[in-house]
Amino acid sequence: MMNVGRVGTDFRLVAAMAQNLHSVFPNVYIISPRGSSYSLLVATVAPTKLANFWINTQRLTNPLLRIVAGEVRTAGNVREEKAAKVLFTDDRAPVEQLIDSIIFSVVQQIKR
Repeated sequence: MMNVGRVGTDFRLVAAMAQNLHSVFPNVYIISPRGSSYSLLVATVAPTKLANFWINTQRLTNPLLRIVAGEVRTAGNVREEKAAKVLFTDDRAPVEQLIDSIIFSVVQQIKR
């Protein structure tokens, strides 16, 4: 599980990190709560299905976990990352370039 910050509706860093995880893990899910400035990435070691997640949340008995699962279900914008395009390695990790691009986009929007 990984928390990835984002700006507004710019999901480029979230997508890049999810795709990078998907190059190693069979399934990667993105949870992007409405009104937040972050997305949670959940990678699984064993192959899974998003439908199983929803079924399992219905079986929760802990009241607090049921509340959290309910919020994720209604406002989490949960989706699965299917691509494995972006690969960050020790030799190639353009995270700073991606973040700089996002910052420049925000600055340009503010100027308008």
